[in-house]
Amino acid sequence: MFVLTAVWTSLCSISALQWLTILGLFGLFIWWRITAPFKQYSEIPQVPPHWFLGNESFGSESMFKNYDSHYKAMADHRFGIYWELNRPAIFLKDLDLIKKVQVTDADHFTDLGFGDPWYNKQVGNVFGIASMSGEPWKKMKKMVTAPFSVPRLKKTVPAMSECGQKLRKYLKAHENDEYVDAADFSRKFYLNTIASVVFGMDIDCYGEVESEFEKKGKGLLSLEKFLLIKFMPTISGIFKIKMVNNDSEKFFLHLCKKIVEQRENSKQEVKDVLGNLISVGRENPDMTYDMMHKTCMQFFTDGYESAAQVISVLIHHLLFNQEIQEKVQEEIDAVYENKSDGEELLEEDINSMPYLDQVLSEGYRLGMVPMTTRKCNKPWKIPGDNLVIPEGMHVIIPTAGLHLDPKYWTDPSKFDPDRFSQENKGKIDSAVYQPFGIGPRACLGQNLIKMESKILLIELLRNFSIKPFGPVTEDRAWDKDVFIGFKSVKMNIVSRV
Repeated sequence: MFVLTAVWTSLCSISALQWLTILGLFGLFIWWRITAPFKQYSEIPQVPPHWFLGNESFGSESMFKNYDSHYKAMADHRFGIYWELNRPAIFLKDLDLIKKVQVTDADHFTDLGFGDPWYNKQVGNVFGIASMSGEPWKKMKKMVTAPFSVPRLKKTVPAMSECGQKLRKYLKAHENDEYVDAADFSRKFYLNTIASVVFGMDIDCYGEVESEFEKKGKGLLSLEKFLLIKFMPTISGIFKIKMVNNDSEKFFLHLCKKIVEQRENSKQEVKDVLGNLISVGRENPDMTYDMMHKTCMQFFTDGYESAAQVISVLIHHLLFNQEIQEKVQEEIDAVYENKSDGEELLEEDINSMPYLDQVLSEGYRLGMVPMTTRKCNKPWKIPGDNLVIPEGMHVIIPTAGLHLDPKYWTDPSKFDPDRFSQENKGKIDSAVYQPFGIGPRACLGQNLIKMESKILLIELLRNFSIKPFGPVTEDRAWDKDVFIGFKSVKMNIVSRV
């Protein structure tokens, strides 16, 4: 008690001027601690960083604009520095370096580089297989790759087609509305297919009353927590704050565990994503209930919101390119002419639509995830340079810049599916076009997302012609508060049948 009294007396004896001096010195110390790292790598090309944000933006521009601008600022340099707050990352432009990092020397970059390394260590695995690293990831990836191959996914086409039928009925019911929102109905479709193909559940996402699955799915990720983790990783790590909402995480953990137990007790074999993970779990003890549910959540985040945003960008461009839209419709009509009423859409039917595939590929080029990253897990010397990337440093592959670089694409902002025609697609470098990444860390669920997206487009364009609504132009800028594309894509639909 005497000690506390003495301390309090000492604090009270400090004058206001002395307090201002102490606070000023403390502020200078904090400023020095934040800005000191910027003195590193001064000899490497870079854009002068903001004292707190580095080269990142905090809502002043879209993520796409941020990475594309940095890509352009690097001019003809093979690589440069991108400051993630005050943490340096290598920003690649040279295609040979990109392929070495992602493919040839991928054993130096086995881990994804998203988030602060210290924070990631404190919080642990959040997204299942995607969050795994090192040898455990390599072992697990070998076991789960086959279930996501096209032959295995072929069995899920009927379930996806049923989801497409529900989308058609929903749009038919809203045909006479002032407008429909592609971003909204795309989210409903992908949520429906995830429930069906990942969890084996039949859920109506088009009704007026939301199911618990919809509510928890929509609230799975918290933007507020994401920003807190992004700009205050130390505090977030100390309190183990995750971008996943606790209620949603508990809901999907309980759901996943319940489904797994039911299937194991009944010896039921279901050919959905969760069923494939259950099969892997019988051979690999690392595939626990917890790992299954976290992996399913990762498919949820990629296959729901991100997939809907990407397809919305594609649909936006189709609104302003009627000739392309009509050409896809002709191809779809030709397939259905040979099918009787009510006959199921088959995987072979989807594969017989090459122009649809071209349109989807071009949509992925313009509606890309702005960047992907890798984390260096053992020192790597950059070929042709003296710089050695240290263990733990992030390496950024700027997809936004690569997909729109006039050096690689003629008239890059134009929506032109012919870039991916049979005679042209072989000329495209794999490092230049990578909507799902390349190499061992490429997106595991890309075949699933492609198949879902084709079925969405088939149901939409077979049954409706689509036209822009309101004073919108094709070259509209991406919205600042979404990861990819636009918050909404309003359009009019006109029935074709």
